[in-house]
Amino acid sequence: FSYFVTGRITVDLTNFTQNMEYTLTYNLQESSMLAEQKNARGSITIRLRIVWENERKAVFMSLSPPAQMFVGLSKRKYFKMVRKTVKGKGSLDVLSINAIKGRLDEIMSYTMVLIFLEDAFISVLMWRGHHKVTFPCFTIWLPVHSAVAFSSAVILVEYPNLFVTAFFGCIAWMMLSITTYKQADQSPWRRGKSLCSISRALLLGSSSPFSIEAYKNEDAVEKQSESWNQRVKAFEEKSKEITKMFIGDQE
Repeated sequence: FSYFVTGRITVDLTNFTQNMEYTLTYNLQESSMLAEQKNARGSITIRLRIVWENERKAVFMSLSPPAQMFVGLSKRKYFKMVRKTVKGKGSLDVLSINAIKGRLDEIMSYTMVLIFLEDAFISVLMWRGHHKVTFPCFTIWLPVHSAVAFSSAVILVEYPNLFVTAFFGCIAWMMLSITTYKQADQSPWRRGKSLCSISRALLLGSSSPFSIEAYKNEDAVEKQSESWNQRVKAFEEKSKEITKMFIGDQE
């Protein structure tokens, strides 16, 4: 019995709208571990279309964990074959140095959230406009997040007993802010589902498809990607310097 794994592909379907036809290109990586994803091993192009009988049921199904499935195999080599097919190279479920390193790399990747927090704090503190309102003669950008934060702080100071309400309201506000931030992306492919689309799926059971023009905002997307890569590179270099300083102080 011989078996060779050609490869496996996992695609996150969260941000895709039903009844839309997507032509997607993904880079192929050696494994799912972040440390081994620096250099692409090629690319693959797929055409995808999702059809839901009821999108509302699909949304509610995602709120519960999937059902467990058990597969019984007679030999150990068959088990290794199935595990490699399902989970790919370098499984994190097996205790090993690579698995520990993979978990550590995943934890370190969460520090990238600091870049988003920096943008959020600057936008709120500096009252920067982000919500576009268009009139027949002019267009203005309103600092909605700054106004909400200021109003909430004033109310909380005057009525401290509303702390619990303000806490849960802050969570909802944060989730809406993340959705708004994603919708402001120059690339229509990375925007994900809007609040209106999600509300339509919950109320009517389906979201309406839309069309995306070929090479839409291509120049703006390239500039945004270049700027983002520069920020990530600068952040990583600064993190390495801080780590070296911390290790030097410990020694």
